[in-house]
Amino acid sequence: MSFDLAVSRAVTMAHALERALHDSGPWFIELDGFVAHAEREVREEALEVLFTAQFPRALPGAVPILRCVSDEMRALAPVAGSDRPFQYQVTLGLPAEVAA
Repeated sequence: MSFDLAVSRAVTMAHALERALHDSGPWFIELDGFVAHAEREVREEALEVLFTAQFPRALPGAVPILRCVSDEMRALAPVAGSDRPFQYQVTLGLPAEVAA
């Protein structure tokens, strides 16, 4: 990965974390054609923000997208998939070296 791309990714991640910390939403996670309301939990002691959403199913490899109102904040790691309802969680936080 080029240095320029790495810096761009870091800035994008920092922007998403800042918004997650300060914007009460509403927040959503879009996954495999479904858009679910995401509960937002600020965990100050852990320096992170946790989002939790419920989905009826998802195909393997589907890519979740975290949204605030209608703004796409961040694409997330692909999911393993499920043919039944499941809970999906994602955490945005600071790297250990920044939090020290």
